Amino acid sequence: MSKKDQTISIVTPSFKQADFLARTIENIWGQEGDFYLEHIIADGGSPDHSVEVIKKYEKMLKDGKIKIGCKGIDFKWWSEKDKGQTDAIIKGTKVSSGILINWINSDDILIGKDALQKIWQAYKKSKADVIIGRGALIDENDKKLGEFALLSKVRSNEAFQKVLPKILKGDFMCQQSVFYTRKLYNKIPLDINDHYCMDWNLYAKFYRSGAKFFYIDEVIGALREQPNAKTQIMPKAVYQERLDIYRRNHTYALGRVHSWMKVKMYDNKVLNNMVDGLTKSLANMFSFYKNRKIEN
Repeated sequence: MSKKDQTISIVTPSFKQADFLARTIENIWGQEGDFYLEHIIADGGSPDHSVEVIKKYEKMLKDGKIKIGCKGIDFKWWSEKDKGQTDAIIKGTKVSSGILINWINSDDILIGKDALQKIWQAYKKSKADVIIGRGALIDENDKKLGEFALLSKVRSNEAFQKVLPKILKGDFMCQQSVFYTRKLYNKIPLDINDHYCMDWNLYAKFYRSGAKFFYIDEVIGALREQPNAKTQIMPKAVYQERLDIYRRNHTYALGRVHSWMKVKMYDNKVLNNMVDGLTKSLANMFSFYKNRKIEN
């Protein structure tokens, strides 16, 4: 088996995240298992001290001061202006070589030192196109806030297959916990026009293509809730993009209506809350899961 067929590639898009970047690098490089790790940081020309952080860890790796728990680590990075997060991920993926791919944002982490090993073992067992685990939410200090609710209740791959079609209704997967093959991604890449919900659109396209998903009942990755997160700063734009994705995929009328109303009424808090309440009532009426609900 060639080295690339034993390699997991992780792309880290980053922009002005120096306060979290070191933690993310240490977390990724600290993964242990019988695989090779390829890590690519695509920095968007950050004006903070991100480059200093990257160079520090690059030197430590070259000098043998990083304890390596996998078969080996290959590291690449650059810092140059790009068209945003999705553009950075696309560029990083193009220069990667691993058989399995994901991106871990510069303020996110994997849970435990064996997260990638669990993904690797599941891939070797299933040979699936997409390997997915449960996902957590953490705060600025790495404290666990909860889990993505739908998958927190799923205990087997068989049970997961029954809820998988709901990906066309909304994003219930934790992106940090979803790994996919290079072969699949080469056929179905990220859409550079998506800036907030690119992961959801990618998984929906995977599903519609007939890709094989395999689920493991393990918490693999964590999304960090912090004030400077893109989805926190520009929530109205998130709803606009969700609406566009619903339209492109011709799916879930209730989701389209909800997103459209959120965009139109976003600046009116009273009407905004009414929209959420009405949508939740309708969703419960039809036994739909409320996307991204968090359980403590």
